[in-house]
Amino acid sequence: MISVLYVDDEPEFLDIGKIFLEKSGKLKVDTFLSADIAVKILPFSQYDAIVSDYQMPGMDGLAFLSEVRIIQPDIPFIVYTGQGREEVAIQALNQGADFYLLKGGSPKIQFGEIENFILNLSAREHQKDKIISEKRKAEEALSLLQTLYEYAPFGFAFIDQDMVFIHVNKALADMSGRPRGDLLGRRVKEAAPHLWTLCGDQIHGVLQAGDPILNFEVNGNIPSDPGGIRNWIMNFYPVRRRDEDLFGIGLLIIDNTSRKVVEQALIVSEERYRTLAESAEDAIFILGREEKLIYINSYGSHLLARNINDLIGRTISDSGSMVEDLIHSDGIRSVFSTGLKCSYDAEIRTSDWQRWIEVLLIPMPGYNNPSGQVLGIGRDVTRRKYAESGLLNANRKLNLLSSITRHDIINQISLLFIYLDNLKAYTESDPDGQHIYSQIQQSIHTIHQQIEFTREYQEIGVATPVWQNLHNMIQRSAQSLPINNIKIEESETDYEIYADSLFEKVVYNLIENAIRYGDKITIIRWIIDRSDRIITLIIEDDGIGIPVEDKEEIFSFGFGQHTGFGLFMVQEILSITNMTIRETGVPGEGARFEIIIPQEYLRPYYEDI
Repeated sequence: MISVLYVDDEPEFLDIGKIFLEKSGKLKVDTFLSADIAVKILPFSQYDAIVSDYQMPGMDGLAFLSEVRIIQPDIPFIVYTGQGREEVAIQALNQGADFYLLKGGSPKIQFGEIENFILNLSAREHQKDKIISEKRKAEEALSLLQTLYEYAPFGFAFIDQDMVFIHVNKALADMSGRPRGDLLGRRVKEAAPHLWTLCGDQIHGVLQAGDPILNFEVNGNIPSDPGGIRNWIMNFYPVRRRDEDLFGIGLLIIDNTSRKVVEQALIVSEERYRTLAESAEDAIFILGREEKLIYINSYGSHLLARNINDLIGRTISDSGSMVEDLIHSDGIRSVFSTGLKCSYDAEIRTSDWQRWIEVLLIPMPGYNNPSGQVLGIGRDVTRRKYAESGLLNANRKLNLLSSITRHDIINQISLLFIYLDNLKAYTESDPDGQHIYSQIQQSIHTIHQQIEFTREYQEIGVATPVWQNLHNMIQRSAQSLPINNIKIEESETDYEIYADSLFEKVVYNLIENAIRYGDKITIIRWIIDRSDRIITLIIEDDGIGIPVEDKEEIFSFGFGQHTGFGLFMVQEILSITNMTIRETGVPGEGARFEIIIPQEYLRPYYEDI
């Protein structure tokens, strides 16, 4: 709706004018009896047109017009007055009035004429504003295009039908090795002969046929670097007039050298790694999130007795039982959910043969791979398995022989104790005999302890190492010992450790030692420390500690106040999986044992693994 300000010192004209001007619903009219008042509100209001009487008390219509032109220079202004002198009309128009109308006659006709003038003038102003706005936008767009054209890292040029440079941007001039002034207005063949050599046939062809040539790739050099071979992508666009007549060519040149170098390096790198993968005597495969095989090497397909093309693109479940035996879905899901590598032993069977495969799954996030992939490496460990089985059988036989021998020796020791008891009565009155009796008894007791030690020691390393939950072992060991009021405290122990099956004896022995020798002990702490590259399992208490001179000796065979086998056994069990132990506590403040664990032998505990 168009907003109109109407000023007149006669209330009747204001009332009649408002009625007639608003009747069509296209105008909204505000009325004022005084120009002095109207001029004060004008800076704070927005009107599309002003209608004003000429002869009014105080500020007259022409003075009001002068003020209006200062405040709003372009607003349409109509003088509607009963003053009919010609010089008033001329003065009003000279001061910037847009329309002059003399009062008299039918109000309906006169206000209808004013309304039509306002509507027509408003339409023209709107069209004018639209043209100005469109022109401004066009100028801004042209300025933007000129900026892009001038400073883009691509070479742009316009060549007319005579193959003369009409426009050339900075990038193309730099490619030519000549100032733009030396190119403009000259034929391509003369101004840039090296460019003509590279694409003269294409320029000529587009001018002849009128069809574009896109993504034309060419190698060459530029005058400023004659020894350097560069790669360009060129596009040739026919430029036509409105009547569709061809009058030139738009040339776009993109320096593709860097990208080409990177692509070539990627090709070489991919070929190098592909050769490595194809030459490997391990099964190597890559899977996506949907558990589809993206890649498998020749050894892998040979191991599965399948053609590579039959495997690529298939899910594990659709690829047959042998693939499912090699690639475990739960392992793949574990890698995707945790982002950690996963390992397991797989067994593949056919009617003719059996294979054991050691599989390692590794997450592969990377460039252009936001969803992630999994790299799998499967190593055939069948020979090792057979060797381990043979070694296990040999150990069983040795253990059986050791058990039989130990049983026989213990029987003989039992007989010796019986004979000693009978002999004791004959030596009671003989001090020398008593001494000899005690020495024999101590020797037999020592032999008995050493024989019993072989029972435990022969079990170390017999079974294959397994993943064991540290928290559960601590709780079980603590519950089986008389800890009384001693507090067992754990920090970051929700892990699994890959260790000899006797590892729980390590946990048990360390708690038992703390209880037995800690004296004033009130707390035993178990902590997994991953703050450094080295993973450390710390076991510390607040007891009396271990003297400095004993720190190295406590792991020796036979050391200690009890059997002397505890910490020696602990060290031997840990060594099976390359773990080491040391004591670093402060005497008088408590013992502190540190077990160094290889990184690959520790993993977070997940109930669903």
